Amino acid sequence: MSPHSYEHLPSPFAVDTMAAVRALGEGINAAITMRDGEAHLDLIAVAVPLRGTGLGSAALKTVLERADAAGLPVVVEPNNGFGCELGRLISWYGRYGFSPTGATAPFTMRRLPRMDVVTETDLGASHD
Repeated sequence: MSPHSYEHLPSPFAVDTMAAVRALGEGINAAITMRDGEAHLDLIAVAVPLRGTGLGSAALKTVLERADAAGLPVVVEPNNGFGCELGRLISWYGRYGFSPTGATAPFTMRRLPRMDVVTETDLGASHD
């Protein structure tokens, strides 16, 4: 890597998305890195007193909406490092469209971007 390389800097997508998550309020944070054209959600952390309030779901929805708009897949490696049971995390991510990739060391899940399809009916077109 040259001394003038900027590869080590966070991507604008990651910086903007992490800021949007923090804007949801105190007690929530996310860490996102870009690797091989995918957004790696390395962390969603909710303060213990705020767990179960929907703040984590709001943060994940924020990340996914932004990733969808950018056409980016999102990758997670769920683990029980913050006191959450691994099976619950896997189920939680599954409810948001994540699927296991087959990688087991570490266990990895991926969600492809959702692209909304707009039809003529959606646009109110008539065929008189």
